[in-house]
Amino acid sequence: MADKAWRTKPRRLLARIDAPGAAPIETGAMPAMVGLRFDLRVPPFARTTHERQYAACLDMCEWADARAFDVVAISEHHGVEDGYMSSPVTLAAAIAARTRRLAINVAAILVPLHDPIRLAEQLATAALVAGGRLSFVAGMGYRPEEFEMAGVERAARGRLFDESVGVLRQAWTGAPFTWRGRVVRVTPAPPSPPPILVGGSTPKAARRAARLRCGFFPAVGDPELARVYHEACKAEGFEGGFVVLPGGPGFVHVTRDPEGDWKRIAPYALYDARTYDEWQTPGQRSAVHVGGRAGLSPRRISRRDAGGMRGDRGAARAGAAPSAHGRDRPRARVGQPSTLRRGGAPAHSMTATDRPCRRFRRSEQGESTAW
Repeated sequence: MADKAWRTKPRRLLARIDAPGAAPIETGAMPAMVGLRFDLRVPPFARTTHERQYAACLDMCEWADARAFDVVAISEHHGVEDGYMSSPVTLAAAIAARTRRLAINVAAILVPLHDPIRLAEQLATAALVAGGRLSFVAGMGYRPEEFEMAGVERAARGRLFDESVGVLRQAWTGAPFTWRGRVVRVTPAPPSPPPILVGGSTPKAARRAARLRCGFFPAVGDPELARVYHEACKAEGFEGGFVVLPGGPGFVHVTRDPEGDWKRIAPYALYDARTYDEWQTPGQRSAVHVGGRAGLSPRRISRRDAGGMRGDRGAARAGAAPSAHGRDRPRARVGQPSTLRRGGAPAHSMTATDRPCRRFRRSEQGESTAW
């Protein structure tokens, strides 16, 4: 998946907290980022198992790491019939063990559902394995079923969220401290604690991110949220603020047989989009409409052209690949069925096949089609 890049500071942080769907809110964009995203669901009609899904995920991450992909993003939900990933920090550590340079972003961890001390320990361990490549988006959660399952009052999620962010930061110092009347300590402390971005799609969430002195990662690309956040950062005296607004192509699939493969992928993409839409409550803005023109024809691109779209191979962004001679190379067409919706991040095809790595390897040879 190739995405518009986003800009923040310092540069070192950029490589650690990027996630698919990011777009710049400041001038001077960085090169395009290329990443994978997984939720590892198994729809009722799928002919695979969760065991095979997780094995394929790790194989794909290792494959992507060897080819200089930028980031992998994973996420969290609970009690879903299709087995939506419920323990992303565990998977993050497994991905870290199979890779060497790939940034790992958990987007999002539903913080109020967790004991903050145990969460601090789990993230510290994953961060140690990842060697500074781990980051996460702190989300408040919204599905009533998940709060009931965790035994947490949904009405208290804001208070619990603020408390937990403070506990995480204090815990990662490695020093003892008092929390809720008892002395606690998280060891070993990670030398590079994972950066915390605050999720949410309301002005209140933007102000909370600034107050907590965190980056802001809304689920919707609303410039007004960025404005509110930056104003709040200024009021708080927080100079390190940055926003990651969703943007860029919502669905990118590289294949030598777009028509044939879309027949396989479409039911999974539609299932993913529809189930997210069903979760939305009145006023909830975690579902993002991915605009596009139905019937957009695929375009052939050579292996060389595909390489030119990579952020680490040049200054090209997805859809604009200038050559070294100043002429535009052939560009991949990027399209999405206009009816698809996806919550929190663009839909993807990574779980639509039992043999993703094999297909990707075939796509490396000769010409491929991006659509």
